[in-house]
Amino acid sequence: MIAHFGRERFQLTYGFCSKDLKRFLSQKDPETGIKNGRVDPSRDQHMAHEKNRNGRYYCVSGASGTARLGAACDFRIIGLESDRLVEWVLEQQLPFDSLYYYGSDRPIHISYAPQQRQNIWTFTDGGVPTRKGIENWIKAANSLN
Repeated sequence: MIAHFGRERFQLTYGFCSKDLKRFLSQKDPETGIKNGRVDPSRDQHMAHEKNRNGRYYCVSGASGTARLGAACDFRIIGLESDRLVEWVLEQQLPFDSLYYYGSDRPIHISYAPQQRQNIWTFTDGGVPTRKGIENWIKAANSLN
């Protein structure tokens, strides 16, 4: 991405999430009562290969509890709408595990992992994952497998 679009246009908005950052994000600001942020380590791969105190990976697959190793970041390319960025990723046939599209004016989330599932998700206004409206992207991603 940086090699193609340039370092000056690449804007990292969220990268690695350590155990300390996870703890901080889950706490509420004492003055406002609002959580400091949110993270979903069971699925988003921002915690990469970190393990909890029981020695289990934070990022796992559903009920099976299988470790989903890999790493993720959220970023945008300044001056490029995120839907165009997703299309570019697919046209270039770049490998990825998961790609989350939040809207044309918001960063994308992309993870890289051994399994390279090519999963693409978008979200409703209420934050619920869906694949409605991105069928063409899903078809393009599936053709890469």
